[in-house]
Amino acid sequence: MKFELIQLHLQFKQSLETIRFKHFNYIHGGITTGKSSIAQLVDYCLGGNIKLTPALQSELVHASLHLEIESHPLHLQRTQDSDDILAEWIEEGRAYTVKLPSRTALDTEVIPNTGIKVLSDLLYHLAGIPAPRVKNKANKESGMARLSFRDLWEYCYLIQKHIDSDFFSLAMDEKIDANRRHKARSALKFILKQHAEQAELLGAMLDKTNKLIKEKRLTVESTKTVLSTLGIKSTADLKKQLGTLDGKIKKASEAIAKNKTRIYPTTDHEVDLLKEQARSIQKELDHLQENIRDLQLLLQQDERQKNELLTLQNKFKRDTSARGVLGALQYTHCPKCTQALPHREEPLCQVCGQPDLPQHPSDKNHQAAEADLKDRLLELDAMITGQRQEITDLQKDLKLARREKQFLDSRINQALEKYDSAYLSQALELERELARLERQRFDLDRLSTLPALIETRKNEIDLLKLDASRMREDIQELKAQMEADAQNLKRFMELFLDCLVRCKLPNVAETDQIEFDAKTLYPRISSAGNPDVVSTFTSIASGGKMTLFKCCFALALHRVAARIDSPLPEILVIDTPSKNMSPDEDHEQYEAFHDLLYQLAAGELRSTQFIFIDNDFRAPKDDSFAEEDIMTRYLSNTDPQHPPLIPYYRGQ
Repeated sequence: MKFELIQLHLQFKQSLETIRFKHFNYIHGGITTGKSSIAQLVDYCLGGNIKLTPALQSELVHASLHLEIESHPLHLQRTQDSDDILAEWIEEGRAYTVKLPSRTALDTEVIPNTGIKVLSDLLYHLAGIPAPRVKNKANKESGMARLSFRDLWEYCYLIQKHIDSDFFSLAMDEKIDANRRHKARSALKFILKQHAEQAELLGAMLDKTNKLIKEKRLTVESTKTVLSTLGIKSTADLKKQLGTLDGKIKKASEAIAKNKTRIYPTTDHEVDLLKEQARSIQKELDHLQENIRDLQLLLQQDERQKNELLTLQNKFKRDTSARGVLGALQYTHCPKCTQALPHREEPLCQVCGQPDLPQHPSDKNHQAAEADLKDRLLELDAMITGQRQEITDLQKDLKLARREKQFLDSRINQALEKYDSAYLSQALELERELARLERQRFDLDRLSTLPALIETRKNEIDLLKLDASRMREDIQELKAQMEADAQNLKRFMELFLDCLVRCKLPNVAETDQIEFDAKTLYPRISSAGNPDVVSTFTSIASGGKMTLFKCCFALALHRVAARIDSPLPEILVIDTPSKNMSPDEDHEQYEAFHDLLYQLAAGELRSTQFIFIDNDFRAPKDDSFAEEDIMTRYLSNTDPQHPPLIPYYRGQ
């Protein structure tokens, strides 16, 4: 896959920094200058996760990556803490701008008929590569799982943190997620064009297709058997039988109508007239019941008001009597303190000493109110008596109406019995025949879709046969390619050993042998002098050697990918391989590794872009690189001419 970075724009709060890439890019400098952050931000724009440094957390606004995939310009922009990426590209003369999720696919396509639901889909789309599928270990029932661009990118970006600790998730390590390990192995097989798993998957799909063909054939045969028992061989036969049944149904319906007219020639049947009268009586019943309810409600209200007035009348009487009794008394002692009252002359009150009135001022008002109460009570008595009489009269009318309704219901039942008896005795056979014909018509109509269904199933079988035939051809091609697969794997082992020898990894000789576990593709080195001595990534037990081991594996993979035209992106990012290796103490390996890189970049991997990040700069020993092919950038916290990635930032 032709994959080239053009430039990286980093928008900080106080500056815009641009890194322009060439064929070989050497970024070096001291710690905390932002060397590794460049690679991490490239990865971030390609959908990776990133743990931002304090400087980036404080200052980064967004990162924009310009690249080309198979000559298609692509611009990716991602803001800090965003899961979405803004993608802009030109395809067939048309410009596109869409927002895509970085890792988790959407439910629908962002552009119809492209299959693009996530950033990985877009990268495959521009590369002209169908999204690869591998066996799904997480869900075996689904059969296949998509291989993401990120799975291939694992072999293109050697992260500083894991460069000496994780071997591409290939090792049988409990710390590595099983699904992640399976995806890593599947990606490696895909890069090396190992077709055994694809052949196995196609074989399973072929078995499933053959089973489906067999099921559809059985459906066709059983449906044909059902139709043949009914004398139906085609859609025309079915239409003919339906037409015949429609004619018979019409004749039976006409015979029933004639029979009914002969028995009941009048326009209005007795039952219909009686039902109309019954409906009228029912309306009258409803009206009477409603009137009775209304009158009973009024009666309750008037009786309640009468009781309240009677209570008020009794209060007036008690008040008048009390004043009469108290007014006639002769007081010698105070009714409150019981002390003897002083002598008072007439007409003064013996208790309070005020002039004694012959009549209380409220007596006249009490008398007038009592007279009004009597009049109102008389009116209410008259109203209550009238309402009770009216309710009684309505209840009598209701009783009569109910009797009349019962009489009409009885008449209707008698008329229906007479009608049914006369009608059924002469029309029962006709009704039975009509019901039989209609049922036959209904059942036959339900079968009307079966001839078309047979044709549909036949067409589906033909398409499945074509699919099965293509699968067989593909399986044969894959089997033929499996011989080349072995050659690819053998070539990979040879190139891996060549890289190890050329970078002068200790205790590795040209006569040693590289072996790959057929299932895991995890490499082992067997010593030629002592075959029982086997070295692996984890057993060499040296951080520097593990780093060289992993880098050589990636270089060999890119070498073989270039030779077999593999879909591996033509870019290799190596971040700080010398973190466990000293240019002074490990001078031989340090020099040899750099020479190997420069030789491959100028030769076999001329089309592969390199981004090399390290603490110190080691220039090529010859002029194999033209000036326009190599970019070097030195980052320093103390040299103003070579500022760090964020020039103005010096921490808190």
